[in-house]
Amino acid sequence: MERKDGYLVLQEVSLKKIIERDNGKEMPIIEIENQQYYFKECDEEIALLNIFCSEIAKSVDIKTVDYDLAIYNNKGIISNNYNQSFDEEVTLLQLLKDYYIHLVEIDEAQDIYDFNDLYNLEVIWESLNYRYQDKRIVKKLMDEIIDSFVLQIFIGNQDLHYKNISIIEADDPFICPNYDYDRAFLVDFAHSFYPYALEGFYREKVKTGKKNPEEVIEEILLSSDNSFRERFISKFHLLLPKEVLLLSIQNKLGIDISNRIPKYYLNKYDSYIENIKEIIEALSSSLKM
Repeated sequence: MERKDGYLVLQEVSLKKIIERDNGKEMPIIEIENQQYYFKECDEEIALLNIFCSEIAKSVDIKTVDYDLAIYNNKGIISNNYNQSFDEEVTLLQLLKDYYIHLVEIDEAQDIYDFNDLYNLEVIWESLNYRYQDKRIVKKLMDEIIDSFVLQIFIGNQDLHYKNISIIEADDPFICPNYDYDRAFLVDFAHSFYPYALEGFYREKVKTGKKNPEEVIEEILLSSDNSFRERFISKFHLLLPKEVLLLSIQNKLGIDISNRIPKYYLNKYDSYIENIKEIIEALSSSLKM
């Protein structure tokens, strides 16, 4: 496909399907040369933010959609349709609700966010096991869910919630790749803002008012078992400097993006790495004591 100022110019495109998002906006699924893509109209700042976060995910070997700049009537981004066969999708929220209905016979209309231990990783495991009853599948899905949480902490995404994690119920079920990074880098380590991902690990700290992200991440790692702690730290050490990520994006788009992606995001990425590094170092010291 031809590029114009970094954007793929989509031609000979057929509209496959239109899906309605939670915010009421429509997102077309288009077909190009027998391949399906999602197209999201957005300004260049948001488009490049999504591409940057996608590169971060790839650098730590966590599943993500692969975003690209594109023009389809208007400017925006495209990504491969990860559910080409349109298999049934079950959100993590629905999975947990089904399990709670089975476990405590709650009313289907009841808000399951009322249950504090909803966010316990053990409950997520049990919910998966209740639905699939296959240890191999459950372990694979659980690993991918944990990876999603880890990534959202790395990029300070305030929009990770249990409707944004879905299981594609193909013959071999899998978690949909991470996507939708519009609200990344909105966590401020100096103030009490943090993503749902942190709330997802440690909601009790939210209820008691302990909202500082550094404290919450430290509590997550302290209260987790060794396998999760090691997974988090090993993924952290795979993170690449922003200069390497930007070079990869520039090679892909064929344009210089140094003055097109806001410095705010790049500076936030650096500060996140530094803050998490300090947390890990302090944690390592405390565990040795």
